[in-house]
Amino acid sequence: MPGLALLNPDRELTFNYVVFIARTFRGYDEDLLKTEWCHLYQDYSIEQKNLLAKLDFDDMWIQICRDSYPNLRKLVNAIRSLPNSNADSERVFSYLSDLKNKKRNKLSPAIINAICVLRSAMKMRNENAINMVLDENHLCRMTSEILYATDEKHQKCELRLEGGENDDD
Repeated sequence: MPGLALLNPDRELTFNYVVFIARTFRGYDEDLLKTEWCHLYQDYSIEQKNLLAKLDFDDMWIQICRDSYPNLRKLVNAIRSLPNSNADSERVFSYLSDLKNKKRNKLSPAIINAICVLRSAMKMRNENAINMVLDENHLCRMTSEILYATDEKHQKCELRLEGGENDDD
């Protein structure tokens, strides 16, 4: 039940959970958070708290943040921004295993990043290679100067693994 801490009169105990999360995210004024956390309990009647406790997490905090709790709102928004699953990261790993195989293992990190961004953008727009629309802005970027730039930062990275034995022999 998301409103359980809201109903608990022991603000010190429940604030320990809040401050733990705030320290994990960093950048929060603990004194201001504590003040707002204590006011949160005092600003609502028992009936209002019970009504809020019946709401789901998002709806409860939307209702609470309509009042003035800027620091709590910022912390709750940080919590709400966390993904509920690891599906997005798993999807990226799936893209990478599709892209980088034994036949195509020399792709640079910049090219791999560009392909992943393009695939993600196309998926968001419900586009594919058949129905994708290219405009003049896309086409003007397809010049050899842009496509094959020799910027030092974007040069191919090389990783050498040295074995335990002397390779110079």
